Amino acid sequence: MKIVRYFVLTICFFAEVAAAQSVDFVKDVQPIFQRHCFECHSGEKVEGNLSLESVASIYQGGHSGSPLLSSDLNDSELYLRVISTADGYR
Repeated sequence: MKIVRYFVLTICFFAEVAAAQSVDFVKDVQPIFQRHCFECHSGEKVEGNLSLESVASIYQGGHSGSPLLSSDLNDSELYLRVISTADGYR
């Protein structure tokens, strides 16, 4: 559950990044994804056809569509998957 909270905070941080525009994706956000997401979502291995390596690849989304946060978290595929307790969905 601790890691889920961490990811939720990361998601919220990413939403603030989009709003603030003063946070640099490569410097501030990408290192978080590298530590916690790149094992499955970068390089040759991109589960769900979702790469989190760049802003462009994030906008492109994966099999389930764009993972970016919308103004309503319930519409964000990324947020819904991160907070899910179902292993197959997460």
